[in-house]
Amino acid sequence: MFDSLRVPVIAAPMAGGPSTPELVAATARAGAFGFLAGGYLSAAALADQISTARALSDDAFGVNLFVPGIRSTVDLSPYTARLRAEGGRYGVEPGDPRWDDDGYAAKLDLLVEARVPVVSFTFGVPLESDVDRLHEAGSIIVVTVTSPDEAREAAAVGADALCVQGFEAGGHRGVFTDDVTDPFGGELHGVLAGLRLIAAATDLPLIAAGGLVHGADVAAVL
Repeated sequence: MFDSLRVPVIAAPMAGGPSTPELVAATARAGAFGFLAGGYLSAAALADQISTARALSDDAFGVNLFVPGIRSTVDLSPYTARLRAEGGRYGVEPGDPRWDDDGYAAKLDLLVEARVPVVSFTFGVPLESDVDRLHEAGSIIVVTVTSPDEAREAAAVGADALCVQGFEAGGHRGVFTDDVTDPFGGELHGVLAGLRLIAAATDLPLIAAGGLVHGADVAAVL
């Protein structure tokens, strides 16, 4: 599906609500390829969105998942204290910070069963066994990467294409390691440099993302 892709026709997902089945259907009508955002949704809610998207359009679409990170060992108490002090001004008490995996395993099972045409991953690489399951279901696998090392990791687990994010994507770059000692996530490349470096590291199809605002930006990445 992506081997001959030479035009910017990927509509990126945004977790938390902005991506909807209606937007995916409208994206398809405009000649683009839309994604549903699986992040922050339960498996049941994502299943409803997939069903609605298929009812609205016969066109293919993708689903994006966030790869859960490891449990953080960072001491969050100073940050929590600041939030509590600020919240006290408004009579609001912050909750206790907790780690969860965003229902990742259940959503993977759903995507295998639903046979979604394209499944993309952000903030890490899925297990090779999960990639194999999705491939057996007929899905194409895309992994968001920000550096050649991340690109190699994604290729090693069987990714079919890579979404390359430059620093222009801002603080929402899909870096694999959330390192508090390095808030920029290690290597910091613009999207143009990132494309060239990653193309030298792998022959997988590349999708450019991050900071594409004007026609000249699109022309440059193409």
